[in-house]
Amino acid sequence: MISTYYTNLISALSTSAHKFIPVLKSNTFKNYWSDNLNELKAESIQAHNVWKGCGKPATGWVNQIRLHCKYKYKLAIRKADADYSYMIDDEISKLYLKKDFNKFWHIWKSKFNKSKNTATCINGFTTNDDIANEFSRHNVYSLL
Repeated sequence: MISTYYTNLISALSTSAHKFIPVLKSNTFKNYWSDNLNELKAESIQAHNVWKGCGKPATGWVNQIRLHCKYKYKLAIRKADADYSYMIDDEISKLYLKKDFNKFWHIWKSKFNKSKNTATCINGFTTNDDIANEFSRHNVYSLL
């Protein structure tokens, strides 16, 4: 009976997830990402695969190429991220100087307010155990 309940619960959660949780590309929230970084990433992966195919040598030219591609890719990511941050900082400064406070605060909050809203009270329950027990009391078939 527990196994059936578990299977139905997983099925209901999976169905709900596919219907209601948006699926985004992995670089969706990396505003600095570019085609150049995609190319460097592909080069780094290719060099890593060649290195792996050669038995993962700790020294030699195959390892040197792998490390060079990896460092070039990592450095480009850091530079793109820093450039993007400088661009946002410049934009915030310009908006402040123009006294466009609505846009200023909008960009400021999007960059610096990283607080996440989490539910601390669900149906009057506040602890993880109580919330889980309340969830388990619901009929899983009503979710399907």
